[in-house]
Amino acid sequence: MSIRNRDYVSAARVAGERPWRVIAVEILPNLLPVLASQFVFAVIAAILGEAGLSFLGLGASNSSTLGTMLFYAQNGFALANGAWWWFVPPGLLIALLGMGLSLVNFSIDEVINPRLANVRAQRRRERRAKRAARASRSARTTKEFVR
Repeated sequence: MSIRNRDYVSAARVAGERPWRVIAVEILPNLLPVLASQFVFAVIAAILGEAGLSFLGLGASNSSTLGTMLFYAQNGFALANGAWWWFVPPGLLIALLGMGLSLVNFSIDEVINPRLANVRAQRRRERRAKRAARASRSARTTKEFVR
């Protein structure tokens, strides 16, 4: 909604551009990063939702998913019997997949969110300062070693 009211969109309308061209050329390129971030979030929610429902026994019973593996591990008393190979691999895969997609989502958010630009610049300055401090320490220890 905010992109629709920006000056460059209004200028395109005043210039006589067709509505489909305003959408395709002016609005859509500015929405793509936001849409990508929302898509990744929706994928994470779908994966975790399916795994959660299947774990509770409410998922599709005729399919083999990570949630149904956890469901059968729970019903087979895998934890009580010490059969870690029933529940650790599917749980670990769900956790790693969720974490990886969340990190992708955070990186997309860092790129598209202008409020986080200062945070990125601050992190870069801190990294450079740490590298410079390490380099000066190693140079000092090298000089002491040479003496």
